[in-house]
Amino acid sequence: MNKKIAMLLCFTIMFAGCTDLAEESTESDVFTTQDLDGIFVNIFIGLEVEMNADDTYEISLLEAGDCYETSEMAESAKTDLENMADDYYANGELIISDNCVFLKYPMSEEEDVTFNTSLISQTEVPYIEIIATAMVYEGEFTCDDGETIPADWVEDGEADCSGGEDEVEGVADSLEGNVSEIATIYLWADGFGYMNYAEGVLDDEVTCIPMSPPNVLQILNQGYDIIEDLSDLEQEEFDESNSLTYPDSLTNLFNSTNQNYGESQAYSSATTVCGDLATYPMMTQWLSYSYFGLAESNTDGSLALYTFSGADAPDSDGGVIMTMESGQDIEWAVITIRASVDGGSANNIPMCSEGESTDCWSTSDSGDTTYWNVGEAITVDTPCVGTCDVTITILNNREGTTLDTTNVMVE
Repeated sequence: MNKKIAMLLCFTIMFAGCTDLAEESTESDVFTTQDLDGIFVNIFIGLEVEMNADDTYEISLLEAGDCYETSEMAESAKTDLENMADDYYANGELIISDNCVFLKYPMSEEEDVTFNTSLISQTEVPYIEIIATAMVYEGEFTCDDGETIPADWVEDGEADCSGGEDEVEGVADSLEGNVSEIATIYLWADGFGYMNYAEGVLDDEVTCIPMSPPNVLQILNQGYDIIEDLSDLEQEEFDESNSLTYPDSLTNLFNSTNQNYGESQAYSSATTVCGDLATYPMMTQWLSYSYFGLAESNTDGSLALYTFSGADAPDSDGGVIMTMESGQDIEWAVITIRASVDGGSANNIPMCSEGESTDCWSTSDSGDTTYWNVGEAITVDTPCVGTCDVTITILNNREGTTLDTTNVMVE
């Protein structure tokens, strides 16, 4: 499948959910089309529905950033992102929901995917159906050096040929392809929904993924913290796909969300359409999908499998060495490095030009000038003088996502 489409559907990261209107309606169990107004999320995609009084509506796509403990932290992060990449956000708007930052932009601006929407208002719980289709290319593409890559990697926004010829504008016109349905999304007025992927888009066993109000993202993050704090023995016994292995603290954290989803119209529909897997508790599904890495192409999203380590650079005043420990190769051109000293404001650190070594960052690998690879380190020269607590943030400015934040004591 086209990786850009996969990133859209499997991203990173994490779109937002329901508004207070839906919560108020839940108390009386009477729903109207106006209760569809709000944000719906799962760990892969997010959508915002804006309902008008005459039942017309607009739906926006949301790209996920990070979630924060307080509204002040979220506002600060939003400001930093706005200052970091004005060009990237020119066609969208940064919004905050439940202390999570999202990039919002119209569905119509997504070039690779077409969305057809319908409002079904005659049911007890009104819902919106969204059918997503895309051009899927077949066969292989031959690079100039003779290497072959899957045809659906062509013009996906990421160079896969060594010379980048797979990203030349119009090169996909020579390929054979068909417009195919990739997913159907259902959003219900009770605040929940699900995505039903077409056959072959994801793992054969995976068809449906629940969607929920945005506060669930914070609950999921708390769940990750609990898992990280498990002892070695508990880690060995823990199986994210089996809720019977969860510690009590994780079960108690997830109980309310699982119960609310189980009582929703989305759950009732998903169990009919998607089979046995849809009957699993919602949070178990979310944990399973994020842990075993369904979204291979989402390696630069908030739930990505990137890890970095940081260390004080020897024989350097204020230098920090950042090493990629895991993750897929990522282009230097999309990397932004930011540094904060002793809790101060974060500043962009540019890549060093030839002959420069101060207030910039440089790579130790002179062989690959295009990608940051696993095991490769960069040296970041920061404004630190003497002993400082330095925070290095690594961002993907193409996706507007944070890959890593690391604190290093520099002496």
